[in-house]
Amino acid sequence: SGGPLILYNEETQQSIQLGVVSFGVGCANPNYPGGYARVSTAYEWIQSYVTLWSDGATLWPSTSPTTSFRPSTGGYSALKTTYEAGTGSYGNMFDLQNISDNSRIQIRNFYLHTDEARQETLEVYTRKGSLVGHTRDPSSWTNIIAREYNGAVSITAAGFNVVTQTPAHILIDDDDDDNDLVIMDVNATQAFYITLQSRNLLYTLGSEFGAVFVSNAELQILQGTGN
Repeated sequence: SGGPLILYNEETQQSIQLGVVSFGVGCANPNYPGGYARVSTAYEWIQSYVTLWSDGATLWPSTSPTTSFRPSTGGYSALKTTYEAGTGSYGNMFDLQNISDNSRIQIRNFYLHTDEARQETLEVYTRKGSLVGHTRDPSSWTNIIAREYNGAVSITAAGFNVVTQTPAHILIDDDDDDNDLVIMDVNATQAFYITLQSRNLLYTLGSEFGAVFVSNAELQILQGTGN
């Protein structure tokens, strides 16, 4: 018992530990199934022992869910990440950067990737500037779920490898006094924290905290941290 179950991703050239040997008949006997403990279910406990949970490069790198935004050409657009997964927990913190030349960007929604299909409760927080130095400071973050939802919204999680769509207009909108919380100025960095009330959110193992994971001409998503 205790041996690793490793998945090697040829595209990213990364090895991801998915399981730990729990029981079996003999050792890797080809005629009998083996039982494995799923690493992602104990991620929070593992993290509390093997990481420093400090700000900067020591944070566990992860990539964020899909976000939609209004580009300078008008209308709305989506910037997509990946279903690669590899780990997960309650939530995900990450930075967005407005890299457009002359346009403010309004963040409208986030779509998610979950492990299981079931009802969930979603909360979304933000802060102007980077998450660095603020991952353990609740006072630095503001809940931006639209007021009619009272800070949390019920969603139907679609499960593994399927996009979980969230209701339209779940974030603070044009009628709210705090609408500027979801509008990014030119060249601005803004941190977001997306969290569920159970460990059902999946995100992708990253390569370097703060590195650009995906971008286009308007916006880029940086690798952040899970919790």
